[in-house]
Amino acid sequence: MSDVDSKFVSRAKKRIKEAKKRSRPELSDYWSWNMLNYAVHFERYKVVNDTIERIDINKVSLEEFVKKYEKPYKPVVITGIQSNWGALQKWTLHRLSKKYRNQKFKCGEDNQGYSVKLKMKYFINYMQSNNDDSPLYIFDSGFGEDRRRSKLLEDYDVPLYFKDDLFRLCGENRRSPYRWFVMGPARSGTGIHIDPLGTSAWNALVQGHKRWCLFPTHTPKELLKVSSADGGKQRDEAITWFSVIYPRTQLPTWPQDCKPAEEPELATIADSVDVRFSTGVASDSSSSCSSSSSSSSCGTDDSDSGQESLTPHKKRKICKGTPSETQDCYISSFT
Repeated sequence: MSDVDSKFVSRAKKRIKEAKKRSRPELSDYWSWNMLNYAVHFERYKVVNDTIERIDINKVSLEEFVKKYEKPYKPVVITGIQSNWGALQKWTLHRLSKKYRNQKFKCGEDNQGYSVKLKMKYFINYMQSNNDDSPLYIFDSGFGEDRRRSKLLEDYDVPLYFKDDLFRLCGENRRSPYRWFVMGPARSGTGIHIDPLGTSAWNALVQGHKRWCLFPTHTPKELLKVSSADGGKQRDEAITWFSVIYPRTQLPTWPQDCKPAEEPELATIADSVDVRFSTGVASDSSSSCSSSSSSSSCGTDDSDSGQESLTPHKKRKICKGTPSETQDCYISSFT
């Protein structure tokens, strides 16, 4: 390793250590980040009961989509949307590391609600080398307001079904967060949650694999919440949810009217689906678009979590919703 490379690795480790300390101060010791050894035993989570319907955007009209999916609040995977997106070629680790190398992206929040950010070059280094149980991941809603990072907006288009956006009437400075750039390694992701203002989101998986598990809105939060006894310091993490709660949803004793709808990994345009995925770690990665009872919001860097947790943590409200997990590194657009 050259002196230049060794200096970069040293700086990367320092920046990553600082970001981890700020975003997860409860994991004060290095070993606390990988004490459950999920990186080694992750394969057992790659089994999924895929129950999400798929439609082709070129075969289903806007009117039919509204009638069959939007009005009844029914999750669906939409194929064929990304075929003309520049993101398919541009949102690779290699190209992102070159174009946005020194740009900072939000990868967490501290206990006061302030953003924790890392430069893209350091984050990619972390993605490729960590063995954390629930790794940091980029969940950034402020990219569209930044001169350099806003170039990401040129790489995708809002699908036909979602162009009618009433929140735009509030103006960009007053509307709530509504778009995110999401990127992370295997085992990263979000715990059980509902999105801001009760809105519904569309998610597009551009690279990698991601898993969602969605529940009917009437599902009691007591069923979905991970207790401190079961989850410990990791109770709000997706990997914990898939480890503790998800197995219960597959038991005969789980209320049949509260059974989850599940979506596994999706290939680049979600035209080929590999159902080898397991349940377990949360992270974001999959490709295609999905419309679900997750919400969309964007805004300042300090308020773009894009979700409301089922457990009180870092000033989030208690509510219910959707966990997502990553089986592999992923890059996606979330609106």
